[in-house]
Amino acid sequence: MTSDQIKTIDWLRAQGCGYRRIAERTGISMNTVKSYCRRVPVPLDAAMDACPIPVASIVIPMDEPAGPEKPIDAPPVAREAKPAPSPSVLATLLPCRMCGAPVEQTPGRKEKKFCSKACSVQWWNRNRYSLNRKACQQVMCPTCGKEFIAYGSAGRKYCSHDCYLVGRFHKELIRA
Repeated sequence: MTSDQIKTIDWLRAQGCGYRRIAERTGISMNTVKSYCRRVPVPLDAAMDACPIPVASIVIPMDEPAGPEKPIDAPPVAREAKPAPSPSVLATLLPCRMCGAPVEQTPGRKEKKFCSKACSVQWWNRNRYSLNRKACQQVMCPTCGKEFIAYGSAGRKYCSHDCYLVGRFHKELIRA
């Protein structure tokens, strides 16, 4: 965020605007606005002085509905155009595993494999059984002799809690 956007957010917060309205007026995502507002508490008197544009020069858009709350005029903020991706970023665009859409990678971060959470969930639901599950091991229970699959824990010896109690404490279980 630019310093002008931060000043505008502070001013709109002092006016009583919610996250959605601030996001619409500044052109920043609502989650970014919410995150900033939670991290940085702003005293109301300081926010009123921080307005980057004189209040008299604010233009009120006529096509916006006023809604149930009183209309609040925000200083217009020029939207910054996204710069074209550099050649190094273009080289790091990988296709989404599910839909094939390009997924932009961030240098120095873990590789993203999906373009969205929806694609991720859909891919994992379709491919849950085709994965190589190295953590699964075929083990024989020393108490009852039954074979079972132990997932995740290499130290698991017993097929059930009942077999564990019998094998560990040498006690026969009394069933009612």
